[in-house]
Amino acid sequence: MSNSESVPFTSPPSIIAQERESYAITLKWDFLKTDNGWHITSVETGHYLAVEGRRNTDHRYADGTRVIATKEPYTWDVSSESVHQSQGIAFRFLVPGANQALEFCYHGVLREGRIWESLPKNQWPQQQWELDEIKKVVVIIGTGSDAAEGAAAAAGYAIAILDIQGENMKQLQRELDYMIDVEAVTFPMQSFSLEAIAESCKTMKDRFPSSSYDIRVGIWNVQQPFLKRFLSLTSEDLEKSAQINSIAAFEFARQMITTMRSNTSLEVGNGKKGTLIFRGATASLEGKIFTSAFSPAMFALRSLSQCLNKEFASENIHVAHVITDSLSSNDSGVKTPENEDLRCKAESLAKAYLYLIEQDRSAWTWELDLRPAQSSPKRALRLELLDLLSKVDDIL
Repeated sequence: MSNSESVPFTSPPSIIAQERESYAITLKWDFLKTDNGWHITSVETGHYLAVEGRRNTDHRYADGTRVIATKEPYTWDVSSESVHQSQGIAFRFLVPGANQALEFCYHGVLREGRIWESLPKNQWPQQQWELDEIKKVVVIIGTGSDAAEGAAAAAGYAIAILDIQGENMKQLQRELDYMIDVEAVTFPMQSFSLEAIAESCKTMKDRFPSSSYDIRVGIWNVQQPFLKRFLSLTSEDLEKSAQINSIAAFEFARQMITTMRSNTSLEVGNGKKGTLIFRGATASLEGKIFTSAFSPAMFALRSLSQCLNKEFASENIHVAHVITDSLSSNDSGVKTPENEDLRCKAESLAKAYLYLIEQDRSAWTWELDLRPAQSSPKRALRLELLDLLSKVDDIL
C-alpha cells in the first residue's frame, strides 16, 4: 500500500467493559492510512476492527449491525470535518455505505504525536458504535481425533467438547488445561440418546451465553464401527450402530442449526451464520464385508448432511460432509503405518476443517474426501478392518 502512515492511540473501553464497571481498561488501536481508507487494528492482538451484520437491499447495513474484531482487513472512511477537539473527539470513522460512525476520543494533548488518551467516564462523547467483545465458539461432539480441536484452536475459537464420560474425556480435559490462551470446556454425556445430547447442549449454552459468545461452528466427530459378518449381527448391534452413528446426529444438528439461526449477524469474510461439519468415512460411500450394520448408518449420516446443506444454505448456514478414515496419527486405538504417505496427520485434517469453516458463501463445498497420497479407499478400509478384527475373536 502506498502513501500509508500508522497512527496508534487509545480508545475508551467497550460497552461490555462499561457494564462490568471496568473503567480502568484501555484499548490501544493502530490506524493505518491507505489509498482506499483506513485500517484499524488492535495493538495487542493485531486483529482488524470491522463491521459485521445483515445488508439491506441497497447494500447498506441493517439494524443489529455491530463492530467486531476479525483477521480479515476492513477499510474505514474517515470524516475529517467531524473532528472537533473541543468535543474530545480525535477521529470519527464512517461505516462504508451507511449513515453510522465509530468515534475515538482523547484527553489532553498528543503524547509524542502518536498516542491519544481516552476521556474519563463522565466526559465521554456520545458514541454511535462500541466494540462488541463477542467470542466465537466451536462445538465438537466426539473425541476420536484432535483434528477438530486443532482447527478451532488455530482459528482462535472457544471450544466446547461433548462426549461420553470416560478416561478419554478426563485425559482430554487435562490436556486442555495446559493449553495457553485457549478457552476450552468439556461436557460429559451419559449416552448418545437424543435426550442426553439435548441436555448437554443446554448446559453448554449456559456456559457460553449469547451475551458474550456466538456459536458459529458445530462438528460431528462421532464414529463407532460395528464390524461383524452379517449373520453374526444382533438386533442390539443394529440399534446401537444406527443410534450412535446417525440418529444422534439428528439431535446434534437440530441443536446447532437452531442456535446458528439465532445469530443476529453474518461473519465478516465468509458471510455465514454458522458452519456444521459431519465426519464421514469410506463406509459412507460403499458397503463392504463386515459393514452391514456400520455402512447403512453412515449412508444415513451422509444423506442427512446433504439434506441440511440444501435446506439451510438459503439461511447462510453452511453444512459439509468430510470423508476421512481412522488413519490419523493422533487417533487412539488404530495402528497407523510408519510411512507418512500412508497416514493422515491431524494437523492436515485440521487445516481442511478450517478451510471449510472459512469458505466464502459464494462458493461452498458440501463434501471433502481426505486421504493420504498413496492410500486408496480399499486400503484404508482394509487396514481398519484388520486392526479391529484382530481384537474380536468371535467375528471369524
